[in-house]
Amino acid sequence: MTDLQTIKSWFRTRCKPTEAQFHEVFDSFWHKAEGIGITAINGLMEILNSKAAANHNHDGVYQPAGNYASADHTHSQYLTQHQDVSTKADIVENPVNGNFAGLDAEGNLTDSGYAPTDFASANHNHDNVYATVGHTHSQYLTQHQDISGKASKVQRVAIAANSSSVTLQPNTLYYTPSERTTSLEIELATPSDNTIANEYRLIIEIGSSNATIYLPDDIMWAGGDVPAMEVGCVYDIRICENIGS
Repeated sequence: MTDLQTIKSWFRTRCKPTEAQFHEVFDSFWHKAEGIGITAINGLMEILNSKAAANHNHDGVYQPAGNYASADHTHSQYLTQHQDVSTKADIVENPVNGNFAGLDAEGNLTDSGYAPTDFASANHNHDNVYATVGHTHSQYLTQHQDISGKASKVQRVAIAANSSSVTLQPNTLYYTPSERTTSLEIELATPSDNTIANEYRLIIEIGSSNATIYLPDDIMWAGGDVPAMEVGCVYDIRICENIGS
């Protein structure tokens, strides 16, 4: 066999290869009609020698043959590395058709007792489960506080025309049904629950210059000064956290 560089030198420009050189070219390559021997392929023998033989076994290298499951083995004969399943039931006893399967406390396969109809559909809603939009606090309780005794709406109390004084309860609306023509002294009741914001509110219409309204002196007014009340005007007085407006 002649190397490739030598063969190329015979076929340079203006060279005339001889008959012997042509024969040498053909003898240097494999013809399709000829078979290629295994030993003629570089590295093939090393690859084949690294493979297991057709009649190989794992004795002495891996676990003995007796450590593997036979073709007809059952779960009661073999154990996993995580759990002994030799006492586990292979089938569910008295299953209900259509129910999901589950596991009991001992890991045995059992009927879960639940069917697909026991679970909510993908487009379910809670319209009939939770509180309605118009519910009041007297109807529902939170897990933190009993609010059954709390007012669900603001109570309105009319001040009698002949009353000379009135004690305002927190979170209650007091008002004069008609124009006030006599003086009125206002006091604030002590709130029973200081964990919430307590607001005192009074709506009053001044109908006479004699209708002087006396408010507690310790109230701080937004704007700094006690509001001056004029005849013919209606005032909405709000006091929260001892600040009036």
